[in-house]
Amino acid sequence: MHPPKFYVPYAALVLVTGCSSSDESAQLGIGDDEARAVVEQFLRADTARMLDSAAALMFAVDSEGNPFCELGTDHLVVITGARTESAGRSGDTVVVRIEYGQLGRLTTPSTAGPGSWRFTPSVERVVDVARVVPDSTGTPRIVCRDLVPNHTSVSAVTGLYLTRLDTVSRRMWDQVVRVAPPPE
Repeated sequence: MHPPKFYVPYAALVLVTGCSSSDESAQLGIGDDEARAVVEQFLRADTARMLDSAAALMFAVDSEGNPFCELGTDHLVVITGARTESAGRSGDTVVVRIEYGQLGRLTTPSTAGPGSWRFTPSVERVVDVARVVPDSTGTPRIVCRDLVPNHTSVSAVTGLYLTRLDTVSRRMWDQVVRVAPPPE
């Protein structure tokens, strides 16, 4: 299976499509462009593994309104790129659609060191949704339960994780990357 060809390297571009904010959306608090900008900033921080920066863009409340946001994850999703577009709104919430070019997942057992990471290929397009709402100061934030900062780029894998892959995972990685778009 070949990865989608319309994706460009993430570091080069997060493609933004959609229409600009209307007068009506400005009256509702957050405009579509502003919401997409927050999601794109999150994607850049997430992919660069700048987790504090990604977390700072989240609206950290649980389903009962308590300040809490679980951002932990047991795996990393390797992506070739992402694009966003506004998908609608409801009241003061702007829905932003995200489409990723996914190559697979990286996981690690409880042991550390060379050969401890596993790569499982899963080349596909993945669609996710982020809801952006204003916090009490009017600053746009991503609703915590919508996104988890667990994405990484091809170049990050090549630079940081490649030497940590076990032998089988390394072979799978080499096969997937051969047919994938060039690393960013």
